Amino acid sequence: MYEPILISEQSWQELDESQQQALTEAGQAAEEFFAEKAAGLDQQMVDVFEENGVEVVSMSEEDYNAWLEVAKQSAYQNFAEDVPDGQALIDAALAVD
Repeated sequence: MYEPILISEQSWQELDESQQQALTEAGQAAEEFFAEKAAGLDQQMVDVFEENGVEVVSMSEEDYNAWLEVAKQSAYQNFAEDVPDGQALIDAALAVD
């Protein structure tokens, strides 16, 4: 569902300042729109699970951070060791806001 706006650096530099600003503003508006839609889809998924007898448990930030530390020492480490450029891929994924 999420469709980012992509443009090469060369093409970006060929735009004037107002065009760059227009694309930046459109990207920000799209990000907000898709984040809202994604949250709604997440809730629909939870609703379907619960309607079908599945207990859905949400993690607190503290629980998430504890899980993340376990993942770093297990799944992340295995991925980094087993996949070519695995650590670089992990680092790139974690750098996304």
